[in-house]
Amino acid sequence: MLDLYRLLVNYAALQGAAWVVVEIADGIIQGETAALLASTRFASSVDAWLLAANDALGAVGAAGMLRGMGITPLAVSGVVSRSALGRREVEASTKIPCLAAAELEQGLLNAKLMAAAPPADLKVLSGERAALSLG
Repeated sequence: MLDLYRLLVNYAALQGAAWVVVEIADGIIQGETAALLASTRFASSVDAWLLAANDALGAVGAAGMLRGMGITPLAVSGVVSRSALGRREVEASTKIPCLAAAELEQGLLNAKLMAAAPPADLKVLSGERAALSLG
């Protein structure tokens, strides 16, 4: 799975992509997803995380598990963000902003994403943070 991820990221980089968005589906406790998240080679190659959740309890549980792995999402979104009550519960319990799809489309995360991005003159090889070179 990690090799496929690196292959896709490398291909996107070769095509001139400045950003690569990768969706990890099926929940964070699903076998392959859990293995990816536990991989420091994978996790260290990600500059920013966004958590999608169906409900507030799922968001709180997932955020807690991710924090236990050293991952703090920039925001929570997904079905839970469609409800004002769900958003309030997520934000109160996780201290992470809960943003609706429309807010993401409007660019509400753009400043945080830009701040999380590596410097423009940094060249990433093989999709791994450990294989960085300036050039």
